[in-house]
Amino acid sequence: MFRQVVTPDIRLIIRGLFILLTIIAVGVGIVEYQMATLTHRPAQDIFAYRVVVTIANYLIPVPMKIETYFSRLAYWFTIWQQQFVEEAFSAKKAAGEYWKQSKPYIEAAMHNLRIKTRQGVQQMDEYIREYR
Repeated sequence: MFRQVVTPDIRLIIRGLFILLTIIAVGVGIVEYQMATLTHRPAQDIFAYRVVVTIANYLIPVPMKIETYFSRLAYWFTIWQQQFVEEAFSAKKAAGEYWKQSKPYIEAAMHNLRIKTRQGVQQMDEYIREYR
C-alpha cells in the first residue's frame, strides 16, 4: 500500500516546504508593515528575530524579519525609464523623417488611384447605360 519515497521526491518536498515558509515569513512581514501604517503606530518588532529549524542535527536559522532597501532598484528603474523615453523620442523623430520622405510618393500613388477609380466608375456607368 505505501511505497518508499524516492530521493528526488524528498528534495522536491523539502524545497516546497522552504518556499512555503519563505512565503509565510514575507507575508507576515508585509501584514505587519501594513497594520503599522494603517494604525499609525511604529512597527513592533517580533519577540524572536529568528526561527531555528533542526533537520538531522543541522541547525538552519530562518530570519523572520527581512529588511530590504529598494533605493538601488529604484535607481535602475529611473535609468531604464530615462533610456526608454529617449528611445521613444528618437523613434518618433525617425518616424517623422520617414513620413516626410515617403509622403510625396504616397500622395502621388493616392492621386493615381483616385484617377483610376474615377475612370473605372465612368466605364461602369457607360456599360450600364449600354445594357439598359
